[in-house]
Amino acid sequence: DDDDDDDVDADDEDEECDTSMNEQVPFKNAIGTGKRVNKDKDDADDAATNDDDDGVTVFTFKGYIDNHARTCPWRPISCPGGCGMFPFHEYSSHLFSCQCATCRNKVLGCPFQGSYFELEHHEMNCSYSEDHLSRTDVLRNHIEQAKHDYNELQNVLRDLRAREKALGKEIEFTSNSLEQLEMFEVEEAKERNRRKLLYNPPDLIMPFQFYCLGSFRGHNGPIWASASYKDLLFTSASDETFKVWDMSQMACIHTVAVSEGVVHCMLIVGDRLYCGTSTGHVCVYFVHTLICERKDKIYSSIISSCIAHKNNLYFGSYGAITVVDTELRKLEEEENLGHWIRAFVKTKNHNIIYAACGADILVYATSPMRMVKKKHTEFGSIRSLTMSNNLIITGTQNQNIHIYDVDGFRHQGELVGHVAAIHTLLSAPSGRFVLSGGADRAIKIWDLSNGLEVQALTRHEDSVNMLSWHGKNLISCGADAVVKVYKHRKLETPK
Repeated sequence: DDDDDDDVDADDEDEECDTSMNEQVPFKNAIGTGKRVNKDKDDADDAATNDDDDGVTVFTFKGYIDNHARTCPWRPISCPGGCGMFPFHEYSSHLFSCQCATCRNKVLGCPFQGSYFELEHHEMNCSYSEDHLSRTDVLRNHIEQAKHDYNELQNVLRDLRAREKALGKEIEFTSNSLEQLEMFEVEEAKERNRRKLLYNPPDLIMPFQFYCLGSFRGHNGPIWASASYKDLLFTSASDETFKVWDMSQMACIHTVAVSEGVVHCMLIVGDRLYCGTSTGHVCVYFVHTLICERKDKIYSSIISSCIAHKNNLYFGSYGAITVVDTELRKLEEEENLGHWIRAFVKTKNHNIIYAACGADILVYATSPMRMVKKKHTEFGSIRSLTMSNNLIITGTQNQNIHIYDVDGFRHQGELVGHVAAIHTLLSAPSGRFVLSGGADRAIKIWDLSNGLEVQALTRHEDSVNMLSWHGKNLISCGADAVVKVYKHRKLETPK
C-alpha cells in the first residue's frame, strides 16, 4: 500500500508538470495579444511547433523561441528619431516617411530634423561636422587675413592720399617758388646790370679828370690793405683793426679788432673775408656778421701779399708762397725763394700767376702750381706789380715804373715821375691807363700809349700804400691813416 501511495504521488507530479507546460504564453510576432494554448506533453514531445487556428506560431522550447525572436518579422524595433516601436517589416516604410531624424552632430548644436534621406545629404555638408569646422576655421583665417590685408590697404591708401595732398602742396609751393625764382633771377639780372654799371671800374676815355669825393678817417695808424664787397669797403691798418665802410652812406659802420696782429693784405672770396696778418695767421670772417669763423698760422713771419685763383688762395711771405683752399687746408707750398713776395697778379684767363720776389718776376702755372719762368730785372727791388693787356708793369724801389712784354719779358720802357718807391699799381679796364701810388704821397695816372702822365693827385699827407677800384670810384689808402675816395669825370674837348 505504501508503494501504491508512492505511485499516486508520482502521477500527481506528472500532472502538475503537464499543467505548467500547458500554461505557456505564446509570442505572437512580438506584438500580438498572445493566446493560451493547451497541449499534451506527449504531443509536445513529438513535435517542436504547432499552428493554432489564428496562425500564431507557438514555440514550446526556449531555444527555438530565442531563435525565432531574432528573425521574426513582427519583432519590435524602435525608431531612431524617438517616434516609438514598429514591427520590423514596417520599419523601412516608416523610415521613408519619418520626419524625426536628427543629425549626429546634434550634441554639437546642429538643429537639423527631417527625413532620413534628407539626413544623409545633410550630414555630408553639416556645418557642425569636424571636417566642415576645420574648413570653416581655414576660411575664417582667410577672412581674418583678408580683413587684415584690407585694413593695411586702407592705411596705405590713406597714406597715399596724404602723400598726394602733400605732393600737391609741394608742387604748388615749388611752382610758386619757381615763379619767385624767375622773378628773382630777373631782378638779380637787373641788379647785376645795375652793379655792372655802378661797380665795374670805369672805362677811362680821354680827356678825363679824377676829383676827390671825400675822406674816411678813423684808423690810428698806416692803412695797408683794402677789399670791396658790394656797397661795403674793408680797410685794415697798423692799429690791429679793420673797418667796414658803407659807401652808400659814406660812413664807417663797423670796427673789428684783430687778435692776430696787423692785417697787411686782404681779399674776398664769395662772402668770406680772408686776412693775412703780421703774425703769419690767416683769419677768415663772414662778411655779413663779421665773426671770425676760423684762423690758421701758415707762416712764422708777416703775410705780405695774397691773391685768389678759383677756389684756391695764394699767400706770400718771406721767401715762400703757400696755397690753401677756402677752408685753409694747405695744398701746395713753394719755399726758399730768397726774398719777400711783395705782390701777385694773374692773367685774365687765370691760368698764369705772376709774383714779385725781390728783383725777380716769378711765373707760375696753376693746378698744380709749378714755376714755369723766372725773370730777373735790372732796376731794383720790385714793390708792386700789375698787368695791362699784354704788358707786365712793375713799381720799383728806384722810384720808376718799368714795362715788360708778357711773351719774352723784353723791357719796353719806363714811366718816370715819382720821387720815391712805388708801393702800389692799378690798371684801368681799358688797358690803356695805369695808376700808381708811392712814398712821395702822390697818385699818378699814366697813358701807356705814349708813356705820359695824365694827372697827379696829391691829397695824402704820407705815402700811398694801396690803390683799388670800388665800382667806378678810386680808393686810396695812405700811411696818414686816411682813406680817400675819388670819382672821375669826362672833360669836354675844346672846340
